[in-house]
Amino acid sequence: MQEKEVQEFLKEQNKKIKELYVKIQLAYFTAIISGRQEDYKAYELAALEMEKFLHNKENFEKIKEFQ
Repeated sequence: MQEKEVQEFLKEQNKKIKELYVKIQLAYFTAIISGRQEDYKAYELAALEMEKFLHNKENFEKIKEFQ
């Protein structure tokens, strides 16, 4: 794989991680301020979305190709 492809892949990954991180933090902030159960559920779902993204098998296979 070429260096340009690796850089583009990492750029996309970082962008998605940043989006998910912001989503999680806003959901958490809303939950602790409001105390409402549905806001805590939104936070839980946002965190789960990040976990799924970080454990994506396709991305892992791409990373293995970089070696």
